[in-house]
Amino acid sequence: ANSESMVASASEDAVKRAAEREILSPAGRLLAIASRNRTPLSLSIEREGARPAAAKLTAWGTLIVGRASFTDPSQAASEALGGIEVDGWRAWTASDGRSLDDL
Repeated sequence: ANSESMVASASEDAVKRAAEREILSPAGRLLAIASRNRTPLSLSIEREGARPAAAKLTAWGTLIVGRASFTDPSQAASEALGGIEVDGWRAWTASDGRSLDDL
């Protein structure tokens, strides 16, 4: 593929993700992300003064944190961080460093 088609494809992907943010519920977005990635997808979230917390995104778009399951990454992040509220879309990251929002 030439560089123009690669740029067009990347732009198209960015537009699709932006539309997902506007249209889909958190559960729907997680399902869309799961469909684009190998699952279970390992995610982590940094914790101050402690090892990162871990989660798995299943093929069904569910985040598993410990024994609890979530369909909203911010709720999952709050659970992992002991009640601290954060934007789970940006806080959870894959092993390549991309946030859940960028996957």
